[in-house]
Formats: sequence, C-alpha cells, structure tokens
Amino acid sequence: MEHILRLVRDWDCKGAIVIQQKFCDPHEIDIPTIKKALEEVDIPVLFLEFDVTVPLGQFQIRVEAFLEMLEADELF
Repeated sequence: MEHILRLVRDWDCKGAIVIQQKFCDPHEIDIPTIKKALEEVDIPVLFLEFDVTVPLGQFQIRVEAFLEMLEADELF
C-alpha cells in the first residue's frame, strides 16, 4: 500500500482504476484494502472486473464516465 500511495502522490493522481480478473482469489483479497486506502486520501476508485471475455464496450463506457466525473470534480 505504501508504494501505491507514493505513486498517487508522485504522479498527482486524480483517480484510480482497479482491475481484477474474476475468480482470482489472491487478488480479490487485496481489492478492499487498496480501495479503502485510496479513498482515505480522497482518490476516487473505479473497480472493473473481467473474466475470459473482456467486455471492451462496457469498460470503455464506464471508464469514460469515470473520467468525466473526475473532470467535473476538477471544475468545482
């Protein structure tokens, strides 16, 4: 977590996208901790989960909406 938070500070991140492969239990255990740590430093998080079929269209729409939300937050 320390490394992730350092990257957030060093790169002046405005948001984070966390992607997990469905049914990958070792990574699934880390997701709540990562999400909580980022949200504690006011970094919005978009969580995407995929399986063997990558829903590119759905991901594109969700990422575009997330980016629009981040841009709107910058204005206010």
